[in-house]
Amino acid sequence: MFTVDELLSINHVAAENFPGKIISIKGVAIDSRIIRRGELFVAIKGERFDGHNFLSDAVKKGAACVVINEQYRNSKFKFPYIVVTDTTKALGELARLHRRKFNIPIVAITGSSGKTTNKDMTYSVLKPKYNVLCTQGNLNNHIGVPQTLFRLNKKHEIAVIEMGMNHAGEIQYLCEIAEPTHGLITNIGKAHIEFFRTVNKIAEAKGELFNWLSKERTRVGFVNVDDVRVQTQARVLTKKVTYSEYTHLADVQSTLQHVNDDGSSRFIVRAKGWKELLEITLKVPGVHNVSNALAAIAVGKHFDVPPENIRSALQKFKAIDGRMNIEIVTGVMIIDDAYNANPDSMMSALKTLATIDCQGRRICVLGDMLELGKFSVSEHRKIGAALPKHRCDVLLTFGTYAKCIHEATNVNQKKNFTDKTKLLNELLKVVQPGDVVLFKGSHGMKLKEVIDALKQSLENLPQKSIRQGKQGVN
Repeated sequence: MFTVDELLSINHVAAENFPGKIISIKGVAIDSRIIRRGELFVAIKGERFDGHNFLSDAVKKGAACVVINEQYRNSKFKFPYIVVTDTTKALGELARLHRRKFNIPIVAITGSSGKTTNKDMTYSVLKPKYNVLCTQGNLNNHIGVPQTLFRLNKKHEIAVIEMGMNHAGEIQYLCEIAEPTHGLITNIGKAHIEFFRTVNKIAEAKGELFNWLSKERTRVGFVNVDDVRVQTQARVLTKKVTYSEYTHLADVQSTLQHVNDDGSSRFIVRAKGWKELLEITLKVPGVHNVSNALAAIAVGKHFDVPPENIRSALQKFKAIDGRMNIEIVTGVMIIDDAYNANPDSMMSALKTLATIDCQGRRICVLGDMLELGKFSVSEHRKIGAALPKHRCDVLLTFGTYAKCIHEATNVNQKKNFTDKTKLLNELLKVVQPGDVVLFKGSHGMKLKEVIDALKQSLENLPQKSIRQGKQGVN
């Protein structure tokens, strides 16, 4: 992966104990538990961990060299080490150095909502034609993006990189590391508004991706023209591919045909240059996923993926856990959309719930939407006010701000909880076959614990005991 000369080309204060012969670095690791012999160990200092505490472990497992912050320098070290002012920035420099060895398209994806689903859809559309590197899980920040880039090898023909942010300048920094040739902003909403104060500031921060792309005429932006803020940020682009659910002027445009009983959508796609229309039926619920699919289609079309391959990929696409994942357990439909939440994604989830055919009642289990700052109370109250028109029959809330949803709604059957075990036991009293239960909240609320406990309880309890069981959450 790196020669010593390449390794020492990054900004550093000192380099000690390097042998006279040239050694090569086979890989880069930040976790001493999984480092392999011949790899470089970069000691990252985080809020809850410090890699410098595990230098000896990394060396014992065969680390060829370690990168450390200046204050941890020790003349007693016998192993090769490089001293830097900031190991996190050094990690980014190394990732950029590795990325530059590959002359392939890098598609960067960001946005307030839907970027992970969009990334996964885009990967699904591209992989029938290309060997694609794709972000795994939520490795979308200043630590995760470098880890993804280190996986690049000579077999890859294209990469799809998710980029997250909660402060201005972060997308710019990630672009400087990954150097994307193509980019997409799904939408711009109120996620992380605590750190920005206004949505316009969020738009500017997301727009750093398009600003990066605008610096070279060959770089391409994929533009959701249904989002006014995305359109505004896209003005800087020289080359763009547009997509829309509403305007026929877009390069890729859809017309919604039908919303199925399970909340999934059937739609028709028109694209410039295609001789025929494309009819697609998604498996994932939520009309908002049509926009995600359109973005993936726009990317696929740009890279000459045949329309039939695009259709097949999207019709097979399944949601991952925590993102509109549906499972029916003993007659109860459980919608797990609890990976994360912001006001826009919360409203999308409620709209999806309203479209799902339900023989029983629609039960909403909603947790706090975090990182909203001074807007926390007002945004949660807006959700509460919207619940009745989205056909919510029972509301169970969990958390400090979710209580504002509870207080602001006219739903007749409602309760607020500060204890997950009590929340679960109330669910078991209320739920019955034919009901649909939606879980939605920020990742920090850990509603997944309640979902898993509910599934286990429903599977283990006799059908007639669903309303009587008492269970706990670990």
